[in-house]
Amino acid sequence: MANTTAYGVNSSGDICGLQNEPSIYAIAWPDGANSSADYQTLAVPTGFAPSHTTAISSNSTIIGYAYNGSAVHALRWTKSGSSWPSSSAQDLNAPAGGQAFAYAIADDGSVAGKGNVHYWRTVPCL
Repeated sequence: MANTTAYGVNSSGDICGLQNEPSIYAIAWPDGANSSADYQTLAVPTGFAPSHTTAISSNSTIIGYAYNGSAVHALRWTKSGSSWPSSSAQDLNAPAGGQAFAYAIADDGSVAGKGNVHYWRTVPCL
């Protein structure tokens, strides 16, 4: 797809990435590695834009982040069936003092990322 970038793929073939024109927003392709279907735009909490995905777990949970003014919050999207419904968008907040960029997710649901001045990790939460 034009103007898209993939950032992660899992063994099921699900792909996470972003659309970068005309604006930047988080996207996912269910079974994207094996499908001709278009990507899905991932919902974000009200007031957040642009949004990014950074990684996908083996059970298709996607993590990333989104901006709300100068604040940046880590986000998580949980797959249900063959898509990531709007209700699955979870704001992980900004545990690092106003900015939290989520970069990795483990199969147990732990998320790792970077805040304003230090790195952080959540506890397993699947």
